Amino acid sequence: CAPKPLGKGPIPTPDTQYAFLNSAVLKSLSSSAPIPSNYTLSFSGLKASSSATSFLGYIALDTYNTSYCAQQCNRQPNCTAINIFFERDPTLEVGEGCENPPSTTFIKCAFWGGVVTRGNTVNAGYTDGGFVVAIAGSNGYLK
Repeated sequence: CAPKPLGKGPIPTPDTQYAFLNSAVLKSLSSSAPIPSNYTLSFSGLKASSSATSFLGYIALDTYNTSYCAQQCNRQPNCTAINIFFERDPTLEVGEGCENPPSTTFIKCAFWGGVVTRGNTVNAGYTDGGFVVAIAGSNGYLK
């Protein structure tokens, strides 16, 4: 039950997988996000993160900032695509006595050396004990 890092994204109420996946707030933030300069939109509003080729890492963001995410990609010579999304994670290590702890929402910006498409955006999360890690508001952009 050790504390885990906290994300900066909104936490839908009630604090359930269903509320997270169907959050109007998360949907609005992703659907209104601007397309970064010199990028094209590949997909938007998905409930999964990309599993493309050539994963180059990710950073956690304070806000759903597509321009900042793209700027960080531009600093990497092999980065050709980004995937920005909300991820529902536990606030405590899942275990005995903490089977389904309260959630936190991370805003993640993932960098790819390959193409992100609707077809390879298939990581819909997983179950850890009684806690469901989920993805929402997933947008993909290509250089």
